[in-house]
Amino acid sequence: MISLNNISVSFKQNQTLKNISLNFEQGQIYGILGRNGQGKTTLLNTITGGIPNHTGTIEIDGIDPYNKPTVLSEICVAREELIPLYTESTVQHTLKAFALIYPKFDMDFAQTLINKFDIPLNKRIITLSRGLQTMVMNIICLASRANVLIFDEPTTGLDATNRAMFYTILLQHFTDYNPTIIIATHQIDETENIFNNVVIIEKGEITINTTLEEFQTKALILRGDEKSLLNLSLIQQAKKIQSLGSKITYIYYGDISIPDMDIIESYDIECEAIGLQNFFVEMTR
Repeated sequence: MISLNNISVSFKQNQTLKNISLNFEQGQIYGILGRNGQGKTTLLNTITGGIPNHTGTIEIDGIDPYNKPTVLSEICVAREELIPLYTESTVQHTLKAFALIYPKFDMDFAQTLINKFDIPLNKRIITLSRGLQTMVMNIICLASRANVLIFDEPTTGLDATNRAMFYTILLQHFTDYNPTIIIATHQIDETENIFNNVVIIEKGEITINTTLEEFQTKALILRGDEKSLLNLSLIQQAKKIQSLGSKITYIYYGDISIPDMDIIESYDIECEAIGLQNFFVEMTR
């Protein structure tokens, strides 16, 4: 398990993470969602030992990775910013380099996926398309057999077919090896049904941290005339997203009290679930 307690990070007096407390459990898939510049990558870098100048505590299976970096061998990260470190190496040499880092690295599995995605082993990574570069990092992450797999925008540059193939392989890997998987992505519509848990970061703070199942019961659209809607006590926590004639639409995340439910039924207010993609777009626009 990865445990973060009151993690804060600042760069040049700008606080990019603010008192973040999260637990990442074994055998769960987490979606880390947030617009650009909201703190997603900083969060991932902090988890993986890349930002020593933070406050708060991080533990991986009870061990502080900043005091004992060897524990990081149980975490593998696939991210675009790592690619420049290996651009002059061939795909084959890069696989061999990672096999030295991760003791459980499955070279046969890596070779199988390299063939499946038609990636030339003897070409330098710098000569590959952006999508194939992304897949090389994804394949390394999967083949590492690490207990924690972190993917930062894992489908950058991939066409629809390769994206679908990657997600199928990822879910099979999850079934076979039961790792913790953390995915930071903008492709929410394609990944919504993959996540067990959803974490939304906005301006360096966690605004939502819940299971997908709970999210689906609490993320709601409310639609009706404004006078009726203003009778709801929850409307103070809701966000108006559309006015169309006399119909006003709000988006809301949370529980509905019995009095508010009575008002919804009495005033014929429409109340329906909203998907993760649409919710995220509306709440962060």
